[in-house]
This record gives sequence, structure tokens and C-alpha cells, in this order.
Amino acid sequence: MNLAPPTLQPHHHRILIIDDNPSIHEDFRKILGPADAKLAEELDATEASLFGDEAGASRAQNFRIDSAFQGQEGLEKVRAACAEGAPYAVAFVDVRMPPGWDGIETISRIWKEFPDLQIVICTAYSDYSWDEIAKSVGGNTDKMLVLKKPFDNVEVLQMAHALSKKWQLTQMAREQMEELDALVNQRTAELRAANARLTGEVAERAAAEEALRRSEERFSKAFHASPVPMAIQRPDGKDCLDANTSFLELVGASREAVLAGSTTFWADESTPTTVREELAARHAVRNLAATIRTTSNETREVLVAAENLELGSAPYHLLILQDITDRVRLENELRQAQKMEAVGRLAAGVAHDFNNILTVILGNTSMQLRNPRLDKKLTSSLNQVQRAAERATALTRQLLAYSRKQIIQRRPLALNEVVEQTVAMLRRLIGEHIALDMQLAPDLPPIFADSNNVEQVIMNLALN
Repeated sequence: MNLAPPTLQPHHHRILIIDDNPSIHEDFRKILGPADAKLAEELDATEASLFGDEAGASRAQNFRIDSAFQGQEGLEKVRAACAEGAPYAVAFVDVRMPPGWDGIETISRIWKEFPDLQIVICTAYSDYSWDEIAKSVGGNTDKMLVLKKPFDNVEVLQMAHALSKKWQLTQMAREQMEELDALVNQRTAELRAANARLTGEVAERAAAEEALRRSEERFSKAFHASPVPMAIQRPDGKDCLDANTSFLELVGASREAVLAGSTTFWADESTPTTVREELAARHAVRNLAATIRTTSNETREVLVAAENLELGSAPYHLLILQDITDRVRLENELRQAQKMEAVGRLAAGVAHDFNNILTVILGNTSMQLRNPRLDKKLTSSLNQVQRAAERATALTRQLLAYSRKQIIQRRPLALNEVVEQTVAMLRRLIGEHIALDMQLAPDLPPIFADSNNVEQVIMNLALN
């Protein structure tokens, strides 16, 4: 609420004439009614002589004049005007008004209900002294003037102007005081509410601090007792504020070395930057693959999870590591085994289908070679087909051996021959970028084995 300074606005103030003489009412209406130019000039001249040139700027404002011929009627009119929201500012009251109340009683009764009304006592007699009047009206002489009959028109107009302005200022002062009281009450209520709020906030803060202390205690216990490697690290990745036992065991360093930053456990120096960027972009890091280098120069594969922490005014990262070194190794071995299994199944399928084709070729070739009527040229061609089919059959057995689905056929073997045959196929498998040097011992005794198994052993040794 803002208290604006009081300003005098032009008003058509209401004036009540209480007098039992109708001619007096007519006189007041002539004086206080629509402005008379000559009278206004006299009033301005009088005010200017008393208060200076600027004081004469009133130019006689208009008044609304009402009449009452007895004190009781005057009180009723004052009540009615207040009920309408347009109260009287000034009342000119005659002292003698038979047969009803006299002026003094009328004023006393009016002021009991409407103490702000400005009063002018009009009298041609000395029925009451000033002290008697003051005592009769309760000493409220600051709102009362005496006008002797016969009265001067300018004097009446001056009284009307002065008292109406005084009444207006009184109303404005009351409004200001009411606004000030309301503002004081509002501010008092706000202060009480603020005090209650602060009291509640102090209690809440104390409870929050206690809850925070307990939470930090629980976090510290869980942090240090956790089997999961955890550390609280600075964003630059150079040193840690704290690390649990599992983390120290993973990196193979002492707590002092980790906290002092004398041990760099990230194998890739860009990992802290990556963690910081991920936290800035997503506010959390989950399953970030990284590599830890221990103090024994061993590398361990880990998954990194991270969260932002603010301890005091310093930012930190909560690092949670999961050692997946063994899992990665097993996954690689499993993938390799699955690849080999897939290749073996493919080789077995191709070998079986190809073997069926070769069976038809070899069978028909053998039957044709038994025909004694074949000419030499055709016989030579069929022999070439048969030898090629036999070589293809040997390749089929090698594929079956690779897929572990061959039939074991042990027999005496010349090892050098088996090696030479195997090397011919091995050169095609390993490619031209690997040099293959074969040195065979002469005159090796024969061995009793399955040629396919021997070929498989040689291929495994070379490929692995």
C-alpha cells in the first residue's frame, strides 16, 4: 500500500443552514450560491491583503445549500447526507430557534454523531459567553466559529471557504491515517509471517543439516564397504578426493598415492575428458568402455559409470568401475569358437554335398574304364578324370576332418608325402603375405595313422 500525499481537489461542498427565520436562509443562499463577481472580488482582495496575492486565487467556489428550520430537522438532514455518502462540510446554526432545541443543544447533538462537521454559530444576542458555549459543546472549539448578526457577506463567504477546506483536509487526513494504519497492520502481519517463516526455515534447516549428516554417514559407510570399485575424482582426472578399498585393489596403488594424484591409472589420458564431456551433455555416464593401467603395468578393461558431485563449492565426479577383463576375454574366445563352429558346419555341409557328386563321377569313370573296347585316347581322358576325382575326394576328407565329422582310416603313411600334399593346400589358406619354408628329412620310416588327422594337425599348427 502506497500513501500518496493529500491534494486539495475542487469540491461542491455541502453547507447546511439551521435557522428558524426563512429570510436568513435566503440571505445565505444569495451569499453562498452561484458566484457573484463583485463579492468574489471583495473576497479575493481581502484574502490577498491578509495572506498575499496568491492567496486570493479561490475565486469563490460553488456550494450546495440545504435548509433546516429546527435543530431536530437539522440533525435528520445531517444523518441523511451521511447515509447518501455526501456529508455536510459546514453548518451555520442559529442560537435561538423556538420552540425546539436551541443552537447549543443542536450542535451538541450533531457532534455526538458527526464530530467532523464544522460549525458557525450565528447570533445577534449574548445568550451565552464563549466559555459557556465551549463547555456546553464539550470543548470542541477548534471546529467552531461565531458569526455576529447582522453579518458581513465577505465574512460569511470567508468562513464557508475556510471551514469547508478545513473539513476537506480533515477527511483527507483521516483517510491518510486509515491507510497508514492499514499499512502498519499489513507490514506487521508481513513481519509476523516472515518471522514465522524464518522460524520454520531455521527448524527445517536444522532438520535438513541433521538429515544431511546422517546421509553423508550412510554414504561414507556404503562407499567404503562396497565391493564395487568407486572413487571421487576431480574433473581433470589428476587426483582423487577419496577411493574405496576395491578401487585401490583394482589399480594396485596405495590410498596415499591415489589421493595425492601421483598415480595415473587411466591407460588413455583422454578418458577424463570424455567423462567430463559426457557428464556435461547427459548429466550421467553409463557403461563407458575404458582401460585401467595398474601399477604393475597390467591393463584391465572396465566399464565406467559417473555422476556429478559438488562438495562445498568444488565440483567432483563419482566414478564407479566394473572390471570386465575376464568377461571380455571369455567373450572373445566364445566369438572365435562360434566362428570356427560355423565354418565347420559350412565345411561339413559342402563336403557331404561335394562327396555325393564325386561318388557319381568316380562310379561312372570306373565303369567306363572296365570297358575293353575303349580307345587309348578316351581311356587316357577317363584316367585324368578319375585322378582328379580322387584328389577332390581327398579334399573332401580334409573338410570333414576340419569339421570333426570324418571317418578315421588308419594305414601306413609316408609322412613326407602327406606333408607335401598338405602344404600345397596350406599355401592357398595362409595367403601370399606369409612366407612358407618347408624342410623335410629324407628317408623317414612310414607311420601308421589317419592321413586326414595328420593333415589337420599340420594345418592347425600353421594357422594358430
